[in-house]
Amino acid sequence: MEDALPKRKPTRIPGYDYSRVNYYFVTICTHEKQCLFYKEGRLNEMGIIAQTCMKEIPQHFPGCRIDKFVVMPNHVHAILVIDVAGSTTATVIIGQYKASVSRLIHQLFRIW
Repeated sequence: MEDALPKRKPTRIPGYDYSRVNYYFVTICTHEKQCLFYKEGRLNEMGIIAQTCMKEIPQHFPGCRIDKFVVMPNHVHAILVIDVAGSTTATVIIGQYKASVSRLIHQLFRIW
């Protein structure tokens, strides 16, 4: 029997429009916080994929950019900037990022 995870507080502001022009600090954790992106203190192949996909976000979402980001062993931090109101939402961008990384890694286990 698995241990029950503690109930998390919602991280989104009710009623907030996440397509507004703004800076969004995002943390994306791997599934069960597995250390997938580093080996021997440096980015491994999966970490390089996570890094490359993050750099490519502005190519796929005009009106959005990544101010800063860092790939850690089991998560990614990023400051996502939506420069054009209504161009897309932070939720859509992060969903597409996670799908792209997952598709490129081609592993039999869950990434996120």
